[in-house]
Amino acid sequence: PIIEEGKYFLVASDHSMDLHENAKNPKEWNDMKLITSSFVVSHIAASTSLTNNVFTVLVVDQSTGKPISGAKVSLHHIDYRKGNNYRVYGRGTTDKNGFFTTKIGNNESRSLKYVIEDKNSIIDGTAYVYQTGEPQTYSQIKLFTDRAIYRPGQTVYFKGIAHKGKENEFNILKNEEVIIRIRDVNYQEVYREEFTTNEWGSIDGNYTLPSGLALGNFTLQASFASNASGNQTGSTSFSVEEYKRPTFEVKLNLPKEEAKLNDTVSITGNASAFAGYPIANAEVTYAVYRSWNRYWRYFYSSSASQDLLREGKLWTDSNGEFTIDFFAEVDPNAVNNAYYTYEVKVKITDVSGETHEKSISLHLNEVGLSLQADLPNRVFVHEDTSFSVKVVNLSGQEQEGFSGKIEVFIKESQENFLNRIWENPETSKFEEKEFNKLFPYMRWDSYAPNSTDKKVKEINFEVGKEINIRALIGENQGDYTFRFTTFTESGDTLRLEQNLEVIDVYAKELPVTKSIWSFVSKNNVEVGETIDFQVGSSFKNAEALVSVYRNGKLLSQEWVKLNDRHSMCYVIDEKDRGILSYHAILFYEGVFYSTSQTVNVPFSNKKLDIITSTFRDQLLPGQEEQWSFTLKDNAQNLVKGELAAAMYDASLDKFRGHGWSYTLYGGRETYLNWSREWSRTLT
Repeated sequence: PIIEEGKYFLVASDHSMDLHENAKNPKEWNDMKLITSSFVVSHIAASTSLTNNVFTVLVVDQSTGKPISGAKVSLHHIDYRKGNNYRVYGRGTTDKNGFFTTKIGNNESRSLKYVIEDKNSIIDGTAYVYQTGEPQTYSQIKLFTDRAIYRPGQTVYFKGIAHKGKENEFNILKNEEVIIRIRDVNYQEVYREEFTTNEWGSIDGNYTLPSGLALGNFTLQASFASNASGNQTGSTSFSVEEYKRPTFEVKLNLPKEEAKLNDTVSITGNASAFAGYPIANAEVTYAVYRSWNRYWRYFYSSSASQDLLREGKLWTDSNGEFTIDFFAEVDPNAVNNAYYTYEVKVKITDVSGETHEKSISLHLNEVGLSLQADLPNRVFVHEDTSFSVKVVNLSGQEQEGFSGKIEVFIKESQENFLNRIWENPETSKFEEKEFNKLFPYMRWDSYAPNSTDKKVKEINFEVGKEINIRALIGENQGDYTFRFTTFTESGDTLRLEQNLEVIDVYAKELPVTKSIWSFVSKNNVEVGETIDFQVGSSFKNAEALVSVYRNGKLLSQEWVKLNDRHSMCYVIDEKDRGILSYHAILFYEGVFYSTSQTVNVPFSNKKLDIITSTFRDQLLPGQEEQWSFTLKDNAQNLVKGELAAAMYDASLDKFRGHGWSYTLYGGRETYLNWSREWSRTLT
């Protein structure tokens, strides 16, 4: 066995002579056919990461995975402006957590070589580092328009809100001079005016578009008058077009009952005016196209691959309704059990000549139905959760009258649950018993499964009826597989398989056998609620480094023993709003394992509810109306504020959709990308 630490070279040859003797003769050595490899024998391993402009080197013991303190670390880089030699970038020793850290300088971006020394071991590696910018205070003007599209001669009404701040701390800007510009499709300035923000930090104005303008996309821009460079600090766009306002819309409906291949399918539709009355005696021209694919839920195909099945003409009835019948013929050149898409394209023209187009797709195959279950991905043992099963056609329509069976299996992991370092060799110097002693968690046979399914329950189900999960699995945590089976009237079998993770939050042992496992009790949590982060490992005497970040800033970092499941309970505070990131990393038998979880704490304290006090959804042309609104905060307290409201013709969304959004607050997730340079790869 190799005892001394260091770097070794493995040389293999089919030559019968002693390689030591051949090495004395360079010519003979160069003429030989050799296979070479190198490896390092060391009692230390390392991983690196770059977070918040801090470069970290973590040094651990190869055997125990525990951190090594006092290891010497030196960083080097090449400054090609001063030659090709390595220069010292930084040096020091690891702390009690096995860390050596260094701050990355301003505007730095370079490749570093690190060298680690401890006792008789020296290892090295490379890492690329760069600096990311720190959050800066900025000022911005958010702009809104009352519509997204206008005709020449119409008036554009706009509003702007000015704010300043950084990292979720913002204030409105009062009494600020703001310059508003409008630029045409050629980016020429057609409007400019100065405004002063009011006590709510807002401005509003309007501009009538003159006739004769070039049509196209216009830009509304805002900048602060105090900005000497005149750079814009807010913008939005709108269209100027000579459009004709639509007066009616078209709707198409998929069949509610099961549709079948090689059978007649009916697509219904209707045309109705936005004023509510039906469009009768309108001409309907249609075409039906067919395409197919091997796979379900991959229905896209280009028009070039579509086959025209049928086209025709008909008229809407007195209710504005119509029905298109076609025969869902299969393609004789398609593969068996192919999934078909039948696209129906419709063009409707009313008596005034106004035309609208609409299309709808119907997905079919030989079975035409599928099983679905609203089974969650994860439940807790203490929860009382139910689910139901349904049968739907490929268009999502639910079908009635089906029943079937559910088989529930729990995954039983093997003691040797890890993949091998390498696949099964043709010849081995190890016996299985010796291999298991050297690698206690690794499978001898790389093709053997790492778990088996054990049936724990079988019941019958009827579609639409609630099924209690606890009645199926009791209070036993673990990874479960639910297998659903039912039959169609034609004798086809429908199957579905879904997985469920069941966790007992109070148990010490893990719900599954795993190198590293973690979970959080909630992924979205409000202030005042408690979050529980748990981490564990199936390795004996494992230790993990657990780091907690809030919006990118480190809150806590510690090594924890994982003999039992480790739990960290925390009551969410106001300062936690944003994103909490949990990270854990452990080293075992030459391999780094890591896991992470994120928790979103929304800025619900910044949310305002706009409650409509009076509203009428039907008005007569020319009728005057007044709406009233109430503003409340997240605690349902009345608040003072300024409200911007606009009303526009929703039929214009056909040309360009319109909507408002104003989002300032959010969290920043932390990514700890620990390197795997000194980690073995499992197959």
